[in-house]
Amino acid sequence: MASAKNGTQISAENESAASAEDSVVKQESTYTIDEFCSNAQALFGTMPECVMAALKEKGIKECKKPEAEKIVRQFIKKEVD
Repeated sequence: MASAKNGTQISAENESAASAEDSVVKQESTYTIDEFCSNAQALFGTMPECVMAALKEKGIKECKKPEAEKIVRQFIKKEVD
C-alpha cells in the first residue's frame, strides 16, 4: 500500500507541474498599436497604416496578437464604398 500512496503522490505532483506549465504557455502578451505597426509586414503582411487604421477604428490602444490579426484581416477585406 505504501507504493500506491507514493505513486499517487508522484502523479499529483506531475499534474501540478503540468498545470503550472500550461498556465505559463497560455498567457499571451499584450502589445500596443505602435508595436503592431512596427512589425506590420511580418505579422500581417500589410502596411503599418492599415494596421493603425484598423485598430484605431475599433478604439483599441493595445491587445493580444490573435485579436489584432482578426481585426486587421476584417479591415483589409472590408469593401470600399
